[in-house]
Amino acid sequence: MPNTITLDSLLAGDEPHASFHDASLLRVAVDYEQSAWVGTFAIVVGDPAGRTAGERDATRLAEVSVTGLSLWALEAGAVPPAGLWLTADGPLVNAPTESGLASAQSVASSPVAWFLYFSNTNSFGYLAGAQASFRWL
Repeated sequence: MPNTITLDSLLAGDEPHASFHDASLLRVAVDYEQSAWVGTFAIVVGDPAGRTAGERDATRLAEVSVTGLSLWALEAGAVPPAGLWLTADGPLVNAPTESGLASAQSVASSPVAWFLYFSNTNSFGYLAGAQASFRWL
């Protein structure tokens, strides 16, 4: 079934408050020979009800890998030193941009197909492939 995997569905269960919302994309590696994309994220895992800022704002590094890569595009924008601040994501078919919707048509059968919105650069990324995996670093 196309476009069924969500970013948050990849999260391992050992961090109950983990979410990709407010994560920072720190690094991207693309291997075109192997059709693979690997992104390193700082994911917020803190407890929103924590007593201290440290408890609420705790982050943990993780890696998302997409194999069978069919699409990776990032709109132009200045890259900030702290990475790209991910504040929205979803199925590519629901992308709020014309370029995202056009890209969705070209990868309609891909099980992995996401739009990513980065607030600190006011830009979108588009990512699609056959499989996605996750691991804590």
